Amino acid sequence: MRNALALVFGILLSVSAIAADPAFWSKLQQGGYVILMRHGPVDSMTHSTNPNADFDNCVGQSNLSPQGQQEAALTGRAFKKRHIPIGEVLAGPYCRTQDTARIAFGKVQVWDALDLQTALPEDEAAKRAEAVSARIGQYKGRKNLVLVTHKPNIDALTLELVAPGAILILQPGGGSDFSVVGRIAIKDLSND
Repeated sequence: MRNALALVFGILLSVSAIAADPAFWSKLQQGGYVILMRHGPVDSMTHSTNPNADFDNCVGQSNLSPQGQQEAALTGRAFKKRHIPIGEVLAGPYCRTQDTARIAFGKVQVWDALDLQTALPEDEAAKRAEAVSARIGQYKGRKNLVLVTHKPNIDALTLELVAPGAILILQPGGGSDFSVVGRIAIKDLSND
């Protein structure tokens, strides 16, 4: 058991260390990856007051904090500085996911499959998670696909815990298969 834990810890360390490796960024420059991002930190003074939030109006939602806005901008600058090609940028309907995507990558398209899973009936959440897995696994493109969503969705898809604003780099494997090949935390970009 102890050896298994050491192996898992070693794998996690190697995945998180990839973002500091110039070869990692070089691979992203070639395109064909999926960038799975958790929305940035939210304003602690705003709270979702309605599970059926009005997605055309950010009032009543937990919105990005000034820190979340700054971190999204930092992410965008880091990707632009490294000439990472960005294709479609998809986000869930909540303002915090759309704002993170728009600030970081300059564009966003709402995809309901990225909606907050915990706000959906269980069968609908499972159906949408399957759609996201298939989109990731089957992705082929010269640019990188960006998906901005919520912590519970990322946990369910990848079994990876990610902080606000953090990114997982996914390599499509066909069908609904994919692998996590990198992790980028905001602290990894702080020198940009």
